Amino acid sequence: MLSPATQTATQTEAPDEETKMASRGATARTLATVTLATLLGTACSSGSVDDAGPSPSRAPTSTAPASTDGPAPAGEAVPPSTGPSTTATSEIAATTETTIYLLKGETLVKAGRRVPKVAAIGGETVEALLAGPSPTEAGAGLGTAIPEGTTLGGLVIEGGTATVDLSRSFESGGGTLGMTLRLAQVTCTLDQFDSVTGVRFALDGELITVFSGEGIILDRPVTCSSYGAHTAAP
Repeated sequence: MLSPATQTATQTEAPDEETKMASRGATARTLATVTLATLLGTACSSGSVDDAGPSPSRAPTSTAPASTDGPAPAGEAVPPSTGPSTTATSEIAATTETTIYLLKGETLVKAGRRVPKVAAIGGETVEALLAGPSPTEAGAGLGTAIPEGTTLGGLVIEGGTATVDLSRSFESGGGTLGMTLRLAQVTCTLDQFDSVTGVRFALDGELITVFSGEGIILDRPVTCSSYGAHTAAP
């Protein structure tokens, strides 16, 4: 049995233990309150940014392909070019109009052609002549006396005389009329140029004075007027 003094001491210590426990509880509540307040504060802070409205948006960065059509206005994306191609325009600018002579029966007829715009326009014009009539021209009754497969070896203009070098196939076939008409086609096609005053013929690089087995004499330059019987009246 405890003595009165021991009981008094125990009673005296008991309140101290209860006080400690109460203090611990208060501290825990305080920490919980502080933690909860911190979390609420964070949430409120986050909510206040959203409630203020969306922040100013930045313009999206454009990654559109570069264009060769010139710089776009500042701040605008450059769309891929979908306009018409300039190829056709460039091709027209790089060519020029010329004339070849086709046949309507036994008569020479002018036909327009576009050829590359180069210094050697005479050669380009002869090449166009050797290609013959277009399907539309053929449908209209135009033709040529120049044998298919005839090629141009060269064209030299010196002192006003144009010497045209053609392949041997140019004299293939027969008949004086056919031979005369093919000579007239080439001669009149070249005689249109101001730099040409007469035309001579070479075959495979050899200057000729007699053409084909028909014995047509070509020992001097000829002009379009040399074939006046086959030219249309002006």
